[in-house]
Amino acid sequence: MKSGKVGIISNIDIVRRSPIFIPTMLYLFGILIGSRYHAEIKTLLRVLFLVIPIAFFIITRRYNRRGIHTDILLPVLLGFSLLLAGWLNVRTSGYLKQRSECSKIAGIEYLEASCKITGEIAEKERSIQAEVTLIEYNEKMLLYLDKKIGVGSVGIGDTLKCRIKPQKISNYPGSTFDYVRYMERKGIYCTSYVKAKDLIVKKLKKPTIRERIMLAKEWYIKSLTKDNDSQESGILVSLTIGDKSHINSETRDSFSKAGTMHLMAVSGLHVSFIYAFTSALFSFFGKGRKGRIIKLIMSSLFIWGYTALVGFSPSITRASVMATLFELSLITERDGSGLNSLSLSALIITLINPQSLFDLGFQLSFSAILSIIFIYPCLNNMMNNGKWLIKYVWTILSMSIACQIGTSLITIYNFQTIPIYFLLTNIIAIPLSGIILYIALIHAFAMGVGFHEYIVMKILLLLCRFLAWVMDRVESLPFSTIKCSLNNREAGILLFFLVAFFFYMPQFLQKNDT
Repeated sequence: MKSGKVGIISNIDIVRRSPIFIPTMLYLFGILIGSRYHAEIKTLLRVLFLVIPIAFFIITRRYNRRGIHTDILLPVLLGFSLLLAGWLNVRTSGYLKQRSECSKIAGIEYLEASCKITGEIAEKERSIQAEVTLIEYNEKMLLYLDKKIGVGSVGIGDTLKCRIKPQKISNYPGSTFDYVRYMERKGIYCTSYVKAKDLIVKKLKKPTIRERIMLAKEWYIKSLTKDNDSQESGILVSLTIGDKSHINSETRDSFSKAGTMHLMAVSGLHVSFIYAFTSALFSFFGKGRKGRIIKLIMSSLFIWGYTALVGFSPSITRASVMATLFELSLITERDGSGLNSLSLSALIITLINPQSLFDLGFQLSFSAILSIIFIYPCLNNMMNNGKWLIKYVWTILSMSIACQIGTSLITIYNFQTIPIYFLLTNIIAIPLSGIILYIALIHAFAMGVGFHEYIVMKILLLLCRFLAWVMDRVESLPFSTIKCSLNNREAGILLFFLVAFFFYMPQFLQKNDT
């Protein structure tokens, strides 16, 4: 590295400039403890009501008199209160009861049930998959409907009167992914196949707001797939709104082994493209205070409308909160700390829904952003000189390396594989997916006004076909993935060294730079 380079900001300084980060981590740690260790809610409340008055007394009566009670006791009490708050929240949320053993219908052999379609509908090879809620039992389940009824005969909000045989969901043979636990976290424990002769469909007449949003999503999917029932249209649906039910297992495997499966999970990448698009679209309002307020309102409508369309998943909600906070920081003319925004979004999401902490999308999204905040600047600073093309390629490379480091522990623990060629594929896939998303926005506008949407759709399908071709070629390379597994102890040890690496890396690079 050459001398004279701009100094790298210490990660410890970044944490110090983000006062929300440590309190949020303590609260999240409380949720994690509460999910593993049982404690009576009354006991937690008693301890919390004992700790808070002591902390309040120190703040109001003794804070001006600096000493051990303000420098040590007060931070310990406040931190312990946040930990207890997280513990209490997860205990009262019902998350611990989301186990297949708690199912009300698992032991029933046959059941005459009324079900309402409350989740996604997907066409399978031999059936129609629908996520439903049993009205009498108030329990979700996954139904596979006889394809003889016709794909368009059922929709979101419809009520099904049917004869079902509940069977507990099981893991796929040979797969390392815990599908049972994944479905348990969605509150789904059982599945059943329904024959056409055992089914009566009652169509929805007055949809709720939530159902209207889901119907809009369903309409958009059908508009992409009705005349283009191909794998390319399935990839397009997955890239734009994160619905992976229209792609087959071979395509999933190729994207996974190429290290680009994150493109099919709606997250910050999608929000950043929408934010950039709306910022450019509404830039004519100017940079004054009133102009920024109008731009905030308009951008928020687009971003949060998109977030509602894809179902308020933790990863997309995190990105939307951060984008909104960034716009607010521009209006208030305050420095919008990325770590503060990330911490606040995590706090908001887990306060509303503490089990979001255990959602794989939440974990991958937040660990990726932490990597961008802590690791990416260090890597990007290694290449300060060079032409714009070299800088651009290095930016993508350093971003990919940082995210891979941050998310590696989660992906290895859950999927037991490491993609080898992720750097190569992301150089192509990230810019290409950005182009696809921008053209998809143009296509949505073209559909709205009825102007040559067919031509735009052909371009989109061509780009998706090229993307799939690249992923297939990368997957076919030797040693595209490495098998690797971790138990809880090994994961904990690696997490310790990973955190130490986060904080030591900038100091190490700064030392070498001098």
